[in-house]
Amino acid sequence: MILCDIGLTRCLDYTLVRGVLQGQSASEPLDSSVAVAKLRGYLGGTKHPDIGTTTEVTLASGDKASFKIASVLYEAAAGGKRVRAKNDLKAILEEIDGGTFVAKDALLIEVAVLSGQKIRIQDSAAIIREIARSRVEWRKDEYWGYEVPVAIPGLDLGRYDLNRYYRPDELAALLESLRAERRQWLAKFKDLDPVIARAVK
Repeated sequence: MILCDIGLTRCLDYTLVRGVLQGQSASEPLDSSVAVAKLRGYLGGTKHPDIGTTTEVTLASGDKASFKIASVLYEAAAGGKRVRAKNDLKAILEEIDGGTFVAKDALLIEVAVLSGQKIRIQDSAAIIREIARSRVEWRKDEYWGYEVPVAIPGLDLGRYDLNRYYRPDELAALLESLRAERRQWLAKFKDLDPVIARAVK
């Protein structure tokens, strides 16, 4: 029985495109002076002023919740594609500086990554206590196949309900991404028991 896995931690990082939830523009022309300055600062390691501040978002469930901004990332969008890797963004900046950047309608998108729900020390204590007392209600997770808790006395599991944070399509994509990441990691171990490798296929 795995308790502190994707159902309680990994998928609770909630990402939004800055401005959309505030009714403002989520992007700006990539070759504008403001966008270039932001991109240059990002690639140069300048800390974004919003990091550590709190923002309120509307979750997939319709609830409102406040989260701290853990980091701010930048992406370049042009021709239906998005560039996220810093090396690729650096190459774009060099083209802009050199006057060779010609991508029409290219945009700089600012993305605020929010801190997810964390399992607090008191939550961990309650979980261990109620497992020892055999008072935890379990069910089999449809995606991963192992048991996850559905009821723990004294603990509000609604805080960790992934459907509260993600639309079905978003959650499916995150789950598949994590599964692929695990397969890739396990593939590094050539002597691994095949039974273990098949558990994430």
